[in-house]
Amino acid sequence: MPDYLFAVTSAILWALSVPIISIGINRSTDKDRRSHVLAGLMTSMASGTAALSLVVIALDQPLSINLELALAGLFTFPLATGVYYFSGVALRGRADIAALFSKVKPLFSVALAVLVLHETMDTGMAVSLAFIATGTVMLLLSSLSHTVKTSGVLLGLVTALFWAIGEFFMKRGMMDTHPIAANLSALTIGAILFSPFAIRPLYSVFRSRHGLMSLWPFLLHGVISFGIAYSFFFFSLERIGLGRTILINAFWPILGILITALIRVLAKKRLELHPLVLVAALLLLCGSLLQAASVQ
Repeated sequence: MPDYLFAVTSAILWALSVPIISIGINRSTDKDRRSHVLAGLMTSMASGTAALSLVVIALDQPLSINLELALAGLFTFPLATGVYYFSGVALRGRADIAALFSKVKPLFSVALAVLVLHETMDTGMAVSLAFIATGTVMLLLSSLSHTVKTSGVLLGLVTALFWAIGEFFMKRGMMDTHPIAANLSALTIGAILFSPFAIRPLYSVFRSRHGLMSLWPFLLHGVISFGIAYSFFFFSLERIGLGRTILINAFWPILGILITALIRVLAKKRLELHPLVLVAALLLLCGSLLQAASVQ
C-alpha cells in the first residue's frame, strides 16, 4: 500500500472511534454513569493492550520498561483517556467535541519543551500556537451557551494537559525502543496501575441490567484507537516523516464531528452544535496544519 495511506488510515480510524465513544458513554443512566465509564476505561485499555501485543509480536520487537514509560502510560491512558471520556459525558455525550482538545495539546507540549527542555520556538510554531490558543478561547466562549457545558470544556483542557505530559515522558522513555513496543509498555503499565480502581466499577456493571456486554463500545475503541490506529500512525512516521503524518492527522477531529453529525441526521436527532465550536474546530485545524508545515 502507498506509504501515505498509513497516516490516512490512522486518521480515519480515530475519527470513527469518536461516535463509538459517544455510544459507550451514553449507554448508562446518570446514576451509574461514573462506574460505567470507569469500567469502560479498563475495558478499552485491556482490549488495546491485547491488540497492540499482536502487532509487537508480529514485528518481533523487545519491550522496555523504565520510569518515564511508566509515567507516560499513567498520564496518557488512565488519566488522559479517562478525563477524555468524562469530558464527553459533561458535554452531553458529545465525544466529537471532546476530541477537539487533542489539537489543544501543543499549547501544553510546547510549554513543557520550552520550560523543561529549554527548547526554542520558531516563528512558524508561534503562529501555529496563536491559532490553537484562539481556537481554545472560542471553545471557552462556547461554554457560555446552554449547548456546551463549562465543565466539559475544562475537562477537555485537562485532557490536553495530560496528553502533553504523557507525550513528554514517552519521548524521554522510548530511547532505542521501537515506538510501538514503547507504546505497548506504557499502555500495559497504565492498565495495571488502573486495574485496582476498576474492580468495583466492573462488578457494578456486571450486576447491572445490561451487564458487561454494555461495554462493547469501549472494547472496540481500545482495539481501533490504541491497537490499530496508533500502529498505523507510527508506521506512517517511519515512512513519510513527522510533518506529513501530522498534516494528514490534523483532520481527524473535524472528520469525527462530520461523521457524528451524519449519524445524528440519519437518526433524526438535532445536531446541537454551537457555531463557536465549528469556528474553534477550524482554528485548531489551521493551527495543526501550520504546526505540520513548521516541522517539514
